Order: sequence, then structure tokens, then C-alpha cells
Amino acid sequence: MSHLLLDPQEYPAGIAIWGGVEPIFMTAHRPNEEAGIHIHARKLPVAEKDIDQSFDEVTFRDCTWGRDIQIDQDAAVGFMISQILGVNMRHVICINCASDIFLGRQFAAYPSTSHTCPSCSTVNTTVEEAVANPLITLRERYSSRIEPAVISPNRPLSLSWDKFPGGIDIWGSNQAIIWNAQKPEEEGLHVHWYASDGTMLRDDTFDSVTLGAIKVDVKAARLWMAQREVHRLRAATRSITCKECGNQVCDEGIQARVPSTTHRCATCAHIAQSTSPIIANPMPATVKLLMDSWKLAQK
Repeated sequence: MSHLLLDPQEYPAGIAIWGGVEPIFMTAHRPNEEAGIHIHARKLPVAEKDIDQSFDEVTFRDCTWGRDIQIDQDAAVGFMISQILGVNMRHVICINCASDIFLGRQFAAYPSTSHTCPSCSTVNTTVEEAVANPLITLRERYSSRIEPAVISPNRPLSLSWDKFPGGIDIWGSNQAIIWNAQKPEEEGLHVHWYASDGTMLRDDTFDSVTLGAIKVDVKAARLWMAQREVHRLRAATRSITCKECGNQVCDEGIQARVPSTTHRCATCAHIAQSTSPIIANPMPATVKLLMDSWKLAQK
């Protein structure tokens, strides 16, 4: 099990922390090195990252309060889920035993005003609906306060399958738990691709991605990365086509986490209907198309 003691004072050029998960699409036959708590850290702004790695455990040295904070891997992934799905997070401390409350990533899509302490079973309440996650305090205390906080990289990617003989991995981007660099984060699809010997050829974020003849919907991909981590959302997600314009529908906002029988098309505003409550997202079908296309290209 890998562990990192992270002291932000040792990396004055900036640190970033994410909850890492498996790629939403992967053909690279190599271990997923991103899963866990993924860390970027630089001592010098113009140098390569001193740390670009995932860990099972991270101890964050909170110099402001003079204490060490254990960053839980499940809470880090839960932060990603809530952040992408637009769910409000609160740091809830149990009124009875003073434990930080986090109920697990399976609850990260479901805000509530009641938060049962997993340590002592005391029910704690908040005025507004939220998901209890103590990592929101780290973000509020240590992240850069710059505007805009997130930008599109204006960096398109369009490649044929033969350009990465060692495979490709794709993730949807999500805002870091801590990001203290004095520049905005980039939002889009994060892509790694490899040479046949396993050497990484590119590691970057793109605002549009086309592989072969298949264009990946960036918004749908980012939502799917969160939805597939929650069992109930993953099971409810289906593809649905707008009968008015023929485009695939992708539910956003609250409908991206609450199944419904009505689904608004972002292209033409037509309301598509499903026979049972589902979450509309084309990505599961797109992933299958990508995999079939990649396999065909290998023949």
C-alpha cells in the first residue's frame, strides 16, 4: 500500500489533489496508475512535476492549523462524484462524537438534510440539503481563489487508431479537491496514449475528442465518469435518441442523478420520453462503439 506525506510548503509552485478512478475508455494493456488519490506537485513553476502519481493513502500536512489530515480515498472519489453532478457538499462534524461524517461514494449523488454518523449513529442535520464530505474544507481553505477557476483548453484532438499502437486511456476532467496553482484548471477530456513499447506519447486535456470517426461528447463523458461510480446511477443509465432531431440526449442537472421518464434534448429542446425512469446518457453506447472500432482497426 502506497502512502504519501504531503507538505504543501515543500511545493511552492503548486499542488493538486484528485480522487482517481479507472478511465471511462481504455485500450492500454497496463495497470491503471491513476486510481486512488492522485497528486500533482511542483517545487518550481517551469519544471516538470515532482509528483505525478496516485497513492492509496495521503496525509496532508495542514500548516495553518498545525495538524495532519488523513485524506480518505473513498471520500476523494466521492468528492469527484458530487462535484461533477453539481451536488452541494458540507463538512459535517458529529454533534455527539465529533467525527467527520462521510457515508461513502454510493451516497455522493444524494444530498440530504440528515446525516447519520457512521461512528455513533447520531443523526446530524443541516439547513440545506448537502452531501457530507470533510474534504470540502480542504478545498475552501487551500485552493486558489482565481477567476475563472475553470477554462476550456481550446485544444482539439482528432486521431486515427494507428496513432497510439500501445493504447489509449480517457477520463472526464473534474475539479481538484485542492488546486493552488495561480492559473485556472482545464475542463474537458483527459487523455493518455502510448507507443507500442508502453512509453507515454501524450498526457493532456482536450476540449473535443474524435477517435477514428467517432466523436466523444465531452459533457456526457464527464457525467458518466461520476454516474458509473454509483451503482444505482450506473444501472439506470440508458441511451435515448431525440425523435425530433435524431441526436442522442444527455440529461443534465438534477436529472443526471435522478431517473425520469422525460428528457430534454439540448440540441432542439424537444422532450424525449422513456417508458420507464432512466438517466439519459449516450456514453455507455459510445464506449461500445469506440471499443468495436478499435478492435476492428487491430485486425
